[in-house]
Amino acid sequence: MADSQLVGNLKAFVGPKIDSGGKGWCWESVLALAVRYEWKVFNENVPTKPVQGPYWTEHFQSTGSAEWDDVIARAGARVRDEESPYKQSNYAGDAARLALARRMARILLEERKRAGLGDD
Repeated sequence: MADSQLVGNLKAFVGPKIDSGGKGWCWESVLALAVRYEWKVFNENVPTKPVQGPYWTEHFQSTGSAEWDDVIARAGARVRDEESPYKQSNYAGDAARLALARRMARILLEERKRAGLGDD
């Protein structure tokens, strides 16, 4: 089960992104924020990392750690697969956003463990 603080942070981070209409952000950008706050992994002096979709390119702030950036990229791809097709209306209510945050937290923790960066 995902940590309640991680779930709460993900819900808080993803809410405004969804409200923006889905433009100018990607799942990885939300996950990178969670990594920054949950595990204090960040470096302000590194460039953003591109995320390429079939018809779009977005970016997320690199953590400065290749291992963590890989975790974020893999988790973002998995979230994208599970949430496809993305529709803003899927996340209109608080319960839907909480469920999304729980799924994102589960995936992030699984990828973190897979990378050998944690046990939970």
